[in-house]
Amino acid sequence: MKLVNRKTFMSLPAGTLYSEYMPCLFGALHIKEETLKDPQSGADVGWYATPVGSAFDVENEIDFLADHFHVGVSAPLSFEQPAPAADFDDSALYAVWERADVRAFVTRLFAGPYA
Repeated sequence: MKLVNRKTFMSLPAGTLYSEYMPCLFGALHIKEETLKDPQSGADVGWYATPVGSAFDVENEIDFLADHFHVGVSAPLSFEQPAPAADFDDSALYAVWERADVRAFVTRLFAGPYA
């Protein structure tokens, strides 16, 4: 895993696994999707991101969580529903997973009860 600044983060390709980072604090895990550019200036203005831990595959997440998400009830997940994201702070930092990190994580998952 490596820390990168906003400028570097915006240049990373779709599919990058990351968390927002503040010293000693990691945010939620996301998958970075395409970078959004201002059509007039060409400047990077944001990106699409797919949350990993709360990627509920439902039409209305708030209603689902309020009415259906209870102990023992399965919640369907989808990792194909990105949402717009933006951070205009040039001093923002991101913890970016490297290829070896992702491979080690997948290997560990498949060594457990999900194999």
